[in-house]
Amino acid sequence: MLSATLLGVILVPIFFVWVLSVLRRKPHVQQVDDDKHLPEKQ
Repeated sequence: MLSATLLGVILVPIFFVWVLSVLRRKPHVQQVDDDKHLPEKQ
């Protein structure tokens, strides 16, 4: 049980940071693609 706690304390923050970095990359790609399809403002 102690080893599971230690692994959780180490791995959970690493996983959290990894998920945040993945989520931050995707919206930028979608914004670039969406800008190409928007009609030009007059």
